Amino acid sequence: MKALAKEPGLANKVQGIDRGVAVNAACSGGAMFKMNAEAQEQIKKVEKRRRHYQRSAARKPLGSRRRDKAISHASRCSARIASIRQDFLRKTAFIIAKDAPEVTALEDLNLKGMTRRAKAKRDEGTGKWLRNGAAQKSGLNKALANAGLGNFKTYLDQALHKLGKLLIGVPAHHSSQECSACGFTDEGNRPNQATFLCQRCGFADNADLNAAKVIQKRGIALILSAGTADGARRVPKGRGSVRRIKGEQPSAASVKRETPSFRQRTCAA
Repeated sequence: MKALAKEPGLANKVQGIDRGVAVNAACSGGAMFKMNAEAQEQIKKVEKRRRHYQRSAARKPLGSRRRDKAISHASRCSARIASIRQDFLRKTAFIIAKDAPEVTALEDLNLKGMTRRAKAKRDEGTGKWLRNGAAQKSGLNKALANAGLGNFKTYLDQALHKLGKLLIGVPAHHSSQECSACGFTDEGNRPNQATFLCQRCGFADNADLNAAKVIQKRGIALILSAGTADGARRVPKGRGSVRRIKGEQPSAASVKRETPSFRQRTCAA
């Protein structure tokens, strides 16, 4: 593993994965994973029941037993929906990890920034509030939350670790607009959600698969610049992360703050 960057055929030992809403995971090898129609229909039914109980609770007086009962039913529906999504994400992560090469590259997404509320806009002349697309942004935020992008990363990291493989994070900027064949980046390369068509070289592919190939190339470049696959493994900055020197034992306080999906691990060569 440590000499991975010096070995030939590095492309066969690194795969890229693109996470999304329409397609939960697209691998650079060509595999695509999306929740099946049966599970989606089950979520819709449970979601409908949850809204029914929430409306019922809103009509009942505060502190009443019937209101508490309606809230309890709504909470059970929420837990059921979360369980269905978690089951799909865990199984998908295991399937990908089992067939994955030695290193898997994933976009280092800023999920907190992506799901941030739209800022209010005000006309400087009249002082009136302008439309800021808050309704559309709210729908996008809900879709991102339902896709479970952060949970999928955690489950994939755990599955890869059990198999002695690595997960690295690569820059996420313009990965969906960059051509995996020639590297040309432009908004026009994405005529629609599912299609990628390069405006320079004419390369055409599924948009998610093209993004996965771009992520794979960025993962290879990151490994080559770091010298080893272990050196390319990124540690997040800020609260909740711990930066450790190799061989150094962490303190009890740092172990509590450490995020499980980013723990420094040592894999066999």
